[in-house]
Amino acid sequence: MVKEEMSSDVEMKDFDHLYKNGEDGDDDEMRARRTEQLIEYVHLYPNLNDLSLDEQMRKISIEIKSVEKNKRNWDCVFEVIGLNPVFLNTIRISIWNFVPTIAIEDVYFRRNTSSSFNNDYISSRLTLLPIDVDPSLFKFPSRTDPDARNSENCLVFHLNEQNLNDEPRKITSGDLRWRPIGGRQRSIPKTITVSHQNIPICTLKKNEEIDLIAHCVKGCGKIDAKFSPGFASYHFVSQIKLKNLDQISMETAHRIQNAFPHGVIDLIRNSDGRLMPKVVDAKLDHHTRSFLNFDDVRDSIEVRYYRDDVIFRIESFGVIDPIEMFNSAIKIVRFKAENLLSIISRKYDLFRKKSSSR
Repeated sequence: MVKEEMSSDVEMKDFDHLYKNGEDGDDDEMRARRTEQLIEYVHLYPNLNDLSLDEQMRKISIEIKSVEKNKRNWDCVFEVIGLNPVFLNTIRISIWNFVPTIAIEDVYFRRNTSSSFNNDYISSRLTLLPIDVDPSLFKFPSRTDPDARNSENCLVFHLNEQNLNDEPRKITSGDLRWRPIGGRQRSIPKTITVSHQNIPICTLKKNEEIDLIAHCVKGCGKIDAKFSPGFASYHFVSQIKLKNLDQISMETAHRIQNAFPHGVIDLIRNSDGRLMPKVVDAKLDHHTRSFLNFDDVRDSIEVRYYRDDVIFRIESFGVIDPIEMFNSAIKIVRFKAENLLSIISRKYDLFRKKSSSR
């Protein structure tokens, strides 16, 4: 579990210089930061360069490509150039495992007369609901007494619904009601709810009733996947070269286009009136290898991958801003690295003292 306290010198401003806006970014400057080291398969891990970590941090550049937020999605796509993929994978894992959120931990049933949905089923549904609240407002549960709950480490939701009609009634996440504990939680200006209000929980038939109390705590994805704030993934930018196009048929041209995701290859009519494939946006390619299955296409396509030019995508479950997830993961990685260096330093000093005393 990530400790509540972090180093005071790790601030968001430490990473502000890395970001460039996608509209104002200079592509030539971004390309200049790339080492131009290419490989044929993405799972090869050669030594990228001999640069130190400080030199890599001076070369790194991040350009935000898109930020999308609607009722279903909240994601961010950005390009990272000049950083070893090992560090990017560490950040990806940290987003999933160590960025904390609030989730339902325990459910106490007062009454459940549903003939179709038992307590275990309803509890499982409730624990996966994303709670729309800032996790920094709360502490982690006590390690010595995990069941000790108070206003600083616990949120309480109440669900009390009954169906008095002949038609079945659908109970959704919007029926959960937050019950503040103490003056501290009552002073929170924003009403705490589930981030998505229309998630089905169960269905009640006529005269059926459900009455329960749900306790929420702070946790990380390493403890349970329900605490994960979202998904993170990345792919290496492709370099796609088309060759031997003079003798290809129209059928082969369409097959080349269909071998890649939509928008990577377009068909352009040349001066002879023939449709010829052309690479439009190689960054939309996600390590496509299906073209190797066709003999007439294989000889016309060459694909390699930049090892330090990566498209990184973060998809939030609706609670934490994707960019905030990325920044939090960087701070967590830095915090863990500083702790590791401190431990190694103490062990080394202890070893030197023992060696000198002999």
